[in-house]
Amino acid sequence: MKKLFLFLPVLLIIVTASGCQFSQSEFTFRLTDSGAELVKYTGHSLNVSIPSTFQEKPVYRIGKEAFAYSQIESVEIPSGVSEIGDRVFYWCQSLKNVNLQNDLAVIGRQAFFANTSLTKIQLGDKVQEIQQEAFAYTNLSEISIPASVRWIGVGAFTGTNNLEFITVAQENTKYMSKEQILYNKEQTEIILAPSKKDLSCYTIPTSVKEIADFAFNDCSSLSELHLPPGFTRIGQSAFFNCSALNKIDFPDSLEFIGDNAFQGTKWMSSQQQEYVIVNGKLLLAYRGNAAVIKVPKGIVSVSYHDVTEETEKVRILNLSSEVQSITPGFLKAYNFDYFLVDSSNSYYSSENTILYNKDKTVLICCPIRYNDSNFTIKEGVETINDYAFSRCITIKSVILPKSVKEIRTGAFSSCTVLEKLVIPSEVTDIQTDAFIGSKRLTIYAEERSVAGEYARNHGIPIKQSD
Repeated sequence: MKKLFLFLPVLLIIVTASGCQFSQSEFTFRLTDSGAELVKYTGHSLNVSIPSTFQEKPVYRIGKEAFAYSQIESVEIPSGVSEIGDRVFYWCQSLKNVNLQNDLAVIGRQAFFANTSLTKIQLGDKVQEIQQEAFAYTNLSEISIPASVRWIGVGAFTGTNNLEFITVAQENTKYMSKEQILYNKEQTEIILAPSKKDLSCYTIPTSVKEIADFAFNDCSSLSELHLPPGFTRIGQSAFFNCSALNKIDFPDSLEFIGDNAFQGTKWMSSQQQEYVIVNGKLLLAYRGNAAVIKVPKGIVSVSYHDVTEETEKVRILNLSSEVQSITPGFLKAYNFDYFLVDSSNSYYSSENTILYNKDKTVLICCPIRYNDSNFTIKEGVETINDYAFSRCITIKSVILPKSVKEIRTGAFSSCTVLEKLVIPSEVTDIQTDAFIGSKRLTIYAEERSVAGEYARNHGIPIKQSD
C-alpha cells in the first residue's frame, strides 16, 4: 500500500487506503464522521492521559491494539470515549491503574489481556458489553458488574487467579451473583466462579442446566463435583486445571462436554482406558495407538482432551451413525488425513476426504495434508466452519463458490503456505481471526465487498477478483 507523507508544522498527515491519519505529539488519530479515533500511542510516558478532543472533534473510540505491548503504568480515558477496541491494552504487563469514565459502553475482545499488574477495575454505569477475554489473565481480585451490562463474552475473566469476589447490581436484567458466583439472571447457567473461592465438595444448584466455558478454570480447592438431575452441558475448559478434582457425579441427562473441560484434573489423569467415555455416550479422549479412530457405537458427542505421542499416529477418523456433535478442538488435535462417515449418520457426511454436515452446506474440516495444492470448494457450501482449514500445510490456493455466505472464526488460520483466497461478494460475514497466522495470504475480492473491507481493516493484501 502506498502512503503519502505531508510534513506540516507539528502535524503529520498519513494518507492510506482507509483514510487520513493524523499524528501529533504521542498520539495518532483517524478522523471520522463520529469524531476522532485514537489509532496508536507512540510515546514513551509511563503515565498517559488520552486527550478528550483532537482538531476540535471529540475522541470517541480507542482503536485496535492502540497501546498493545506498551510499558505504560497508568492511563486516563476521557469522558466521551464509548468504545475500547480489540486488544487495545493487550499484554501491557506494567499497567496497574486504569481510569474509565462513565461514557464507556463497549470493552473489546482481549482489551486488557494479560495485564498482570492490573488488580482492580471500576466499570462505569453505561458499560453494556464486556467482550471475549477482555480481562483474561489479569490479577483482578474483585469484579463488580453494573446494571447496564447486557453481554459478557466467553472467557472475559478467565485466568484471573486472584479473583475472590463477584458482585452484580440487582437491577441488571441479564446477570446475577449468588455466594460470589456469577450466573445468568434465570440461574440456569453458571458463568464464572472465583478461583480463590473455597469450593471443596461442591454441589451445582438444581436450577442450573449448563456450565459456561472456563467457568471454574483454576479453582484449585475443588475436589468433588455433584451435577444435578436435568443438567445438560459442560463448556470448554470449564474445570481446566482444577488440580484437586478427583470425583465427579455425571447425571444421565448430560448431553455435551467441551474440549479440555477436565484437563489438568486428577479425575482426567486417572482415566487410562483407550477411549475415555462418560455415560456410554460422550467421548472425551482417545489414547490408543492405531492409525484409525473408530468412534464406538452409542457415542453422540466427541470432544478433545489430551493427545499423547502414541495418538500422533492417528490419520483417519471413522464416525459411527449416532454421532451428533464433534468439537473443532478434536478435529484439529489429530493430524487427520481422511474422514469417513457412516452413511446412516443424520448429522455428518464426507466426500473426497473432506468432512461436511449432512447436506454439505457446511464445510466442517479439511485434512491438514489435503492431496491437492489448489482447492475449489463445491457449489452449495454456504459456511466455512470454525478452523475448517486451520493448519493446512499443502493448500496454496482456495476458491470459494458464490453460495458461501459465512467464513467463521479461524477458518483459514495458520495456513502457512496459503497464498491465494478468492472470496465472492456474496460472502456477508467474516468472523474473528478468520485468517490469523496465514502470513503469505492475499485475498482476491471486490474492493467494496465485505471481504475487501475485512482485508483492508486487518492489513491483508488484496487484489481485484477476476
